[in-house]
Amino acid sequence: MPFRTGFHTPALAPHLNAARATIEGIAVHSPSVPVWSATSLAPMPAEPDEIRDLVLRHLVEPVRFRPMIERLHDQGIRASSRSAPAA
Repeated sequence: MPFRTGFHTPALAPHLNAARATIEGIAVHSPSVPVWSATSLAPMPAEPDEIRDLVLRHLVEPVRFRPMIERLHDQGIRASSRSAPAA
């Protein structure tokens, strides 16, 4: 979508039909690496229509960043503060 910032507000609900029309025109595939949603607090679904539905939810629901990080941690996902070695 052609905008430069994130919007996560119920105020966008009246515009979801237009957003859906745009999203339905985009080829969507299952992620090849796990991509977590800060809306569902889970990995993105595998089915294209479910991905599209979740993308639309992202527009109108709050970003739940802290609960997502906690969920990732509960799943054993960790990040290192060390830099990756140079190639």
